[in-house]
Amino acid sequence: VPEGGFEAIAAETAGVDLTDFFARYVHGTADLPLVDLLAPFGVDVMVRASEGAKDKGGLPGKSKTSRTWLGAILAAGAEPRLKHVLTDGPAERAGLAAGDTLVAIDGIRATAESLERTLKFGRADEVISVQAFRRDELMKFSVELEDAPRDTCWLALADDADPDARARRIAWLGERSRSSPPD
Repeated sequence: VPEGGFEAIAAETAGVDLTDFFARYVHGTADLPLVDLLAPFGVDVMVRASEGAKDKGGLPGKSKTSRTWLGAILAAGAEPRLKHVLTDGPAERAGLAAGDTLVAIDGIRATAESLERTLKFGRADEVISVQAFRRDELMKFSVELEDAPRDTCWLALADDADPDARARRIAWLGERSRSSPPD
């Protein structure tokens, strides 16, 4: 497919100009308006806080407790090194940076597991002490935890969808969409 070919095929198939759509949502960084796009089909977008680093989305697990958030993502590997520090998150506000290697959290050796435990059982507004190496320099940071953002979603078929929405959903997804999937 040549450059711009997919966009042209999509616009032709949809019968509308999709230039703005592709500019904003494919080539740009705007979030897709999923709620508005799926509502006419009786599909609800459900949002919740992530339950941990290994949470891939979908229905919430059995955990009923909220967790806190560091605002950073660990790199894969044995040592707890910050791969990304998210803008305006607790880690960035405390001064942590991508590439920092965590050494200790509240005086306990830092591991991915100990960090996960701290975030699972921590409270919003609790301040934790983090020691980390930045290159060869040992540094100390005070990080104020906050509630994890609602950034994880799943889709659910709306039981109360009107008949027109149900008809559109069946035409789109087929007969299996007549009833909600099993839990």
